[in-house]
Amino acid sequence: MVLVAILLATACTREQAASTQPEPAPTPTESPTPASGVLEAAHAEDLPATLLPYPFATPTPSPAPSELDGTYMLILDLDDLGGPKYALPFPCVRCSPYARAPGVSTLILFDGMFFVNHQMSRFRARGNFEVDGDTIEFFNDANCPDTRGTYAWSKEGPTLRLEVIDDPCAYEGERAVDLASDPWDEVDVCRREIAFLWPGILGC
Repeated sequence: MVLVAILLATACTREQAASTQPEPAPTPTESPTPASGVLEAAHAEDLPATLLPYPFATPTPSPAPSELDGTYMLILDLDDLGGPKYALPFPCVRCSPYARAPGVSTLILFDGMFFVNHQMSRFRARGNFEVDGDTIEFFNDANCPDTRGTYAWSKEGPTLRLEVIDDPCAYEGERAVDLASDPWDEVDVCRREIAFLWPGILGC
């Protein structure tokens, strides 16, 4: 009887101790990140075929990174473009390519391919580029399929400046004006997603 009493007393003591101890906090579970639908490509072969520049000039260069690879941004306001009388965007079915527009523009250089996007006017262009020393050539651009645009480049910190050397692209030289009138600032899309970025997050 004594042994039974001791066992019952021990069981009660353990039950009371367990009831007075706080319950352990639930282990946090990592919530899945919702798919954003934004294209991400670390290498050229990760891009869908529909985004690759058409090879107007053959052979096209093999995809290769360059010292200029990155995502660059340019933001213009109405005053930068001559005021509302000249710079307000308007619906246009057959506008000249590379017409400068207010708002955000991006230039992505990635594995020998370039992508230009004017967010407000929705103009987009793509092609190939090659860097040779302090010059860069743009080609395989569907807006100017038979021409190469040659520019001098310089980069100080995140700021990329292009200076036209020779760009026979038509439309009164609008490609040269668009690319070389103002400096482009490199932005780190690998750390923070940029809204409306086209074609996506490249090179991360």
